[in-house]
Amino acid sequence: MSSPRPAGTANERSLFVLELEHLDDWPDALDLGRFVLCMAADARGLDVEALREIAARALAQGAVYVCSWGQESRRIETAFDLERTLLQLPGEDDLVMTTNHAGEPLREAIWFSLDAAWPSDGFLPVSTWLGVTVGSSADHAAFREALAEALAEIEAHRTGA
Repeated sequence: MSSPRPAGTANERSLFVLELEHLDDWPDALDLGRFVLCMAADARGLDVEALREIAARALAQGAVYVCSWGQESRRIETAFDLERTLLQLPGEDDLVMTTNHAGEPLREAIWFSLDAAWPSDGFLPVSTWLGVTVGSSADHAAFREALAEALAEIEAHRTGA
């Protein structure tokens, strides 16, 4: 079973990357506290109930903002939206946000999740980011490369370079 690996820091958040061959390899437990989730996966051919099961698990494990990217990633966003409606959250400041970045370069989707995705007030503070890449070793390598590019862009902006 895969587990998240540390991937640095950005914007006062600890970064972790989880590389899965299949979405149903999602771990039973994550010890990350509340986190922003950036999921890069090809959702074509995935059963709606399987997507909802993963969404329910991720939300229960602490996902409070979810960015999805990849083929038919809108289906991933929809699964999270459906599952979050089942949560009994106490107020308007406890809304789990979701965004879909289909059609954008992966680097931009990752950048957004690192630099612009801020959970609603009821979930603050959030000090962890989890990038999940689903697929082959080439998919994982592309995700790591896009993450490095997004981090370099954030650092350049921060230092004015």
